[in-house]
Order: sequence, then C-alpha cells, then structure tokens
Amino acid sequence: SVRDEESQRRDRGGDRDRVILSFDPVLSLFDNRSNVASTSTVLVVIPRMNSGVSFTDAVQSAVKELRPSAVRILSMQPDFVEEQRVCASLAASVGSIATVHPVRSLQELTAMLRDCGHLVTGRYHGALAGLALGVPMDIIPQRDGDKLSALKDLSKNSGAPELLRERVRTGEHSLQKFINMLK
Repeated sequence: SVRDEESQRRDRGGDRDRVILSFDPVLSLFDNRSNVASTSTVLVVIPRMNSGVSFTDAVQSAVKELRPSAVRILSMQPDFVEEQRVCASLAASVGSIATVHPVRSLQELTAMLRDCGHLVTGRYHGALAGLALGVPMDIIPQRDGDKLSALKDLSKNSGAPELLRERVRTGEHSLQKFINMLK
C-alpha cells in the first residue's frame, strides 16, 4: 500500500494491480468535523528541526499578511536541541506575540489547532492534522516531490479530507482481506 499517487507511479514492482492507493491511517484518529475557529487571528507554526530559510520566509510572510494576535510555534520533537534552536529562532524573528509549545501527543496537537486561524507547517503530520480539521494552511515542503508536496497538492482540493478518509478505509479493507487470506 502507498499513501500518494506519486508513490504509486514510482512503484517498480511490476504488478500495479496489487499496489493499493491508501493513505496514512493516522488521519482516522482526527475528528472529521471541522471545529476550527475560522475568524481566529492565531497563527500556528509547526517547524522541523532542519527547517531552513524557505520555512522562515513563509512564516514571516504569513505574519505580515495575516497580522495575527498570537503566533504559536509547536515543537513536535521538543526534546531535540536542534528543534529547540529552530523554535527559539522563529520566536525571536516573530517577536513578543510568539510562544513555543511542546507537543507530545495527537490530543495536544489537536487542541493547539482548534482555535487556529491559519497554519504554516513543514511537518507532514502537522499538515495532516490541519487538513483533517479544516485549518487554512501553507504547507512548506523541503523539496519538490517529497511527501509534503503531495499533501500540499491534495490540500488544494476542498474534498480532500473525505477522499483521504476513503483511501484509509480502502487500505484497512485491503489489509483485513489479506489477513483473512492467511487464516
């Protein structure tokens, strides 16, 4: 099973009928109702420990354009010194409206996104959460063709959350079918 069309196209196993286009099952852990405050002026930022200049530039652009009342920088690997540095650098570049928050669970991530008006993310699971919750966002891939690029393309489709949930169900069904064959 693969989670995006590009991976499906790259499959060189020969028997493409046996490749199941599914999606990351973590999507099914998010509530499928959009509970995000659409009028919120909170900007949430989710960097990676190796986020570079293009990510910082995207954050700066979002701050200038959106003029948020607060900027929450979420650290999804808060115990890593490299990520602590990236988060501190971003907070310093944004100024006094920025705060850094460690996130160690899906529940914490969801809670931090509930009253978010906009998301800038360089993390796949951050983008996945934003997509599942209906948060307007900018996804900043590390390079063309990476898994974030595929998710960025999908996020432009308003029907993407349901399409992706259907792919998860397809993957679950195919896995169950395979397990039943082994019995």
